[in-house]
Amino acid sequence: MLTILYLSYKNIEFKKAIGTSAAIGFPIAIAGAAGYVISGWSATLDIPYTAGYVYAPAFITISITSIIAAPVGVRLSHNLPAAYLKKIFAVTSLLLSIKMCLSIAGG
Repeated sequence: MLTILYLSYKNIEFKKAIGTSAAIGFPIAIAGAAGYVISGWSATLDIPYTAGYVYAPAFITISITSIIAAPVGVRLSHNLPAAYLKKIFAVTSLLLSIKMCLSIAGG
């Protein structure tokens, strides 16, 4: 989400910002997952279905869901007007911000 905001701020077309963000998000996710595997390797040796701090069933479920949902997202972003995508992005950002504020306040 921050990449989309930054690229939009730099006057990159919104649809290109979405695509670029998705493209650079993949290697960031791989590096993050590798970091969690490496940093938690010795801490989770006795926990089944884990590699470091990565729980394999959740990793597989999220990966499969992402593979299925990605083409749908691409089709939507190509077919919807940029103004509508910006509104969806704004509402999603607002909802996530509210959720984060509530989780901080509650715990």
